[in-house]
Amino acid sequence: MQAHELFDLMKSTPDSIASITIFNGSDRITVLRSDDGNKYYVTLPERGGTEAVIALAQEKNIAWKAETDGTATLRGFFFSFGPFLILGGILLFFWYRNRQGGAAGGAGGMGFAKSRATDHEAEGADVRKVTFDDVAGCDEAIKEMRRIARGLKRRKLYAFFGAKLPKGIILEGPPGTGKTLLARAVAGETDGTFESLSGSDFVEMFVGVGA
Repeated sequence: MQAHELFDLMKSTPDSIASITIFNGSDRITVLRSDDGNKYYVTLPERGGTEAVIALAQEKNIAWKAETDGTATLRGFFFSFGPFLILGGILLFFWYRNRQGGAAGGAGGMGFAKSRATDHEAEGADVRKVTFDDVAGCDEAIKEMRRIARGLKRRKLYAFFGAKLPKGIILEGPPGTGKTLLARAVAGETDGTFESLSGSDFVEMFVGVGA
């Protein structure tokens, strides 16, 4: 049934309409005819269509009621929360893929989640222990790194006095200025292991292989 046919029917023979059901949030209504007992679906104009039907039904004493349209409610829910659900699904997919890649030990295309840090001491016994005596220049940087090394060697003493060691150190500078050598010196002074990891490996870990 068309909208104009419904309005003509309501105006000319209102007794032929048993009831009208209006769905909240939707422009579709159902019309139950009293003469043939059939139910008809009518799509109303988006602007003012529902209000016009209600006003005419009240004027002609036609029974009407409003109900919640489950389809419209579901559609509204999807438009409101759909983007968040999709984003959450994407993040969950990458998280699961990273876990699978780490468990596979780097096999196949998922192996970028596995740590690519290189343990230089484990690769060969000929790796010489580097200390601050091997570093020339960079006096201010050496002074700061010596302080960090002392804290690492005496962490219990620092903890006793409530001091906290930094969780990380950023050495900034152009290539060839001694950043890696300073890091190896800290590892040598504290009897720690020296592991290296390039910046591209971090990009692959969070963005993907080939980035």
